[in-house]
Amino acid sequence: MPRALKTQLYVLKSDKTAFPPFTYCIRKPIYKRRKLLKSDYKKGYETRISIKDIDEVRMMKSILIMKCITSGKPYKKHKRYILPIYGEEKTTAFSKIITNAL
Repeated sequence: MPRALKTQLYVLKSDKTAFPPFTYCIRKPIYKRRKLLKSDYKKGYETRISIKDIDEVRMMKSILIMKCITSGKPYKKHKRYILPIYGEEKTTAFSKIITNAL
């Protein structure tokens, strides 16, 4: 089940990089459902970062690139921008960065 967490402006301890405030949701696949439905269930690992404006999206993308995490194309949803991260390795790397920073 996805869980949305809200972060405040904080600084990574290792390199003093500041993240803007954002919310994020991490989705993991359900392996029992994948085994049962086979090709009908194609959900994989995904992180969706919800950010207020496009300047903060650019800043977040550059921070993620510095940490060797590539992201998908940002899109607008309601009044916020969503920056997706796909794949198990990238999702776990992002969650490690966030848990170390808090």
